[in-house]
Amino acid sequence: MKKIIAMSLSVLLVLSLVISFAGCMDDTPDQEEPTTVFVRMDTVPEENVVSYINSVIEKSNASGAKINVSESFSVNDPKALTDEDYAAYLNGKELAGNEALDTLDDTLGFIKTYLMKGFSAPAPEITALATIDNADVAAVVNYNDKTARNWTTENVTDEEGETIAYEEDVPKYEFDMDGNELLDQPVTDENGEQQYYGNGDVMSKTFVCDNKMRATLSFLAQPAEETTAIQFADSAVINKYFTNTVDKEYVLSELAKVNTAVAINDYSVEYRDCTVTFEIDMETEQVLNATYTKNAFVTFEAKGEGSFADLGEFKICFTFTDTVTCTFDYAAAEDVVDNETTVENDAVLTDGDVLTNGDVITNGDAITDGDVLTDGDVVEFNSETETVPEITIEATEVLAE
Repeated sequence: MKKIIAMSLSVLLVLSLVISFAGCMDDTPDQEEPTTVFVRMDTVPEENVVSYINSVIEKSNASGAKINVSESFSVNDPKALTDEDYAAYLNGKELAGNEALDTLDDTLGFIKTYLMKGFSAPAPEITALATIDNADVAAVVNYNDKTARNWTTENVTDEEGETIAYEEDVPKYEFDMDGNELLDQPVTDENGEQQYYGNGDVMSKTFVCDNKMRATLSFLAQPAEETTAIQFADSAVINKYFTNTVDKEYVLSELAKVNTAVAINDYSVEYRDCTVTFEIDMETEQVLNATYTKNAFVTFEAKGEGSFADLGEFKICFTFTDTVTCTFDYAAAEDVVDNETTVENDAVLTDGDVLTNGDVITNGDAITDGDVLTDGDVVEFNSETETVPEITIEATEVLAE
């Protein structure tokens, strides 16, 4: 009996160990819940786009993010024209043509090389974006849910994860931001004809995949439909928001290298459609990037020289596109915060401390540009753990009490 009891206890012990071991084998690490929950943000109405962008620009500037700047240039549609044809070109009229100048059009490529070298310049340094005056904006270009938000397309699958295909022609409809078909909004072609999915087409849906918003602001008012003349933007408005990195004297010195064929005395600049495109993270309210596209209409006063002397005086015109792209490094701003020094109330300054504009010392004076503190001066802070940038004391003058 004792042997049976002992064996039974052994079997139970082994079984309990096996069950316990099996339980350990089945244990899986707890899956961390995602820290970011995607919450669909409301679309910003077109009439509020500029003010919304400005609010985000101000927050992005205040964050101290590093702005990375790149710049690119292009020269497009160069033309050599008589004065008469130049006037016709500006007014959208038919050109009379000039055989000699029409031939020169084909040789402007070699001049274009010097144009590009002269107009290309180092990218500007930008430490903060300018907010946009709503009165300066002529239009928010093509702004709607489809163009403003990032959309993605996903195949529809069955319970086994297999894609599903249409078995007959089915009308196409627009999708809302969650991928639901809008049966009152059919998809049509440019002629207004209803579009269809064909037999065998894989079912898919389109939906908004994040809360990033894009908006393009134009500074050129749209003319009446019957207007054919080239339209120009207000130069004063363009110069408020678009940097100018072109050195006119350098441009002319570059073009002087071709003065044995064409002499360039001067040039003028007017602005065509100039735009700024912003991409914004609506959840963090940060500018992700901004692209400034400046289209300048440039006109050179030219004169034929050497074998081109019979051309006489004429004009060379083209569109010069200057594109400046700004991207934001918010991690750089976070690094600055991490490196700040923590101080306590009434902390005494020592060598190596740095104060900023507006910090207050014990006598109640606010520190302003040019003030100098010495060892032993005491600074008041709002909390026991408030952080201030590192401070350097570099003179012995004491603030007036």
